[in-house]
Amino acid sequence: MEDERRGGPGARGAPGEQDGRDRRDGPDARHEADAHDGPVPDGLGPDEREAVARELLDRSEALRREVEAAGDAEDQLRGDCDLDAADAGTRKASGEQLRSRSAEALARLDRTVAALERLRDGTYGVCTDCSRPLGRERLLAVPTAEQCLACRRRREAA
Repeated sequence: MEDERRGGPGARGAPGEQDGRDRRDGPDARHEADAHDGPVPDGLGPDEREAVARELLDRSEALRREVEAAGDAEDQLRGDCDLDAADAGTRKASGEQLRSRSAEALARLDRTVAALERLRDGTYGVCTDCSRPLGRERLLAVPTAEQCLACRRRREAA
């Protein structure tokens, strides 16, 4: 699994974030995603690129809300008092489940933000391992894809 670029537990948001909002995903992000004027290696047309950028932005916003909600639920869970050992056990299991869901959402958020960065800097659609094109169909199916299928399989086999 990909390494987390976030801090420890309780760290919320992406690097460079202020007030819970990543400045790279601000109101001008949709225009920044279209700012690259050179040849695009992703094989997507302008409308498809805009749709992918919109999907990634929407996904990042939803993931941020999911992470925040999980953190709030965990805080509330910690604030609840335990009446007996069963309550304590249930609270511990619920907390572990919340932390797991939050970690998964943070990992998906990292991949989504990384895809937006690649879209903005013109490297979207290029394998981060071998620099070959990922292919239009792969990008439409998995907009956060970083590796071509051959490199992905090689990583999973290792």
